Amino acid sequence: MNNTDVNKLRNCWRKRFRDYYGKYHVVITTDLISRDLVKVFLRSKCIAGLIVIDPVLDIDPEQPLSHDGACPNPNSGIYARSCTDENAWNEMGVLCDVLEGVNIIAYLPPKIYEGPSPTQNDSYLMFAARMDSFGLIPEISPGEVSVVTSAIAVMAAAHVIGAHMNDFERAANSSNRRLIIAFFDGEAFDYIGSSSAAYSMS
Repeated sequence: MNNTDVNKLRNCWRKRFRDYYGKYHVVITTDLISRDLVKVFLRSKCIAGLIVIDPVLDIDPEQPLSHDGACPNPNSGIYARSCTDENAWNEMGVLCDVLEGVNIIAYLPPKIYEGPSPTQNDSYLMFAARMDSFGLIPEISPGEVSVVTSAIAVMAAAHVIGAHMNDFERAANSSNRRLIIAFFDGEAFDYIGSSSAAYSMS
């Protein structure tokens, strides 16, 4: 991407597409990414998203490819665990190690049963946030902002509840309504944190 391309980006390609006022997706190779160019992207009001590709790889556009696995997001995407040889994008399969993480989950107020557990009729509301993000641009991690803001909101709510724990516990016990506070790890990779929690609760 040269200076002319950057100027066209700043002007949202109005000279070429005079009747179009929507947004664009920009395809760019990793070797062209710089801090100054990222600032231009962030200031632009006509960028819907970026498609980042590796300039070294000689990818045939007529051949399917997925770095995520044999099929993109095979566990939570459109394939719904039905990735077969007929619809596989990447015959080599997953190109990374097994992903692991640790969720942090708290029940407020905690409910302790003595003896055999009776049938639970309580209602639960979950406050949840993710703890991780994933980015491809060196030295810039815009995903951290969404992680921090959501985590701060959940922690602020927990702090307020903790400051009035006695009142909260009395209200919860009388109404049979309780709160689950959760921080999920691994959400940037196929939502493994929340998926694990949902599986454990089912």
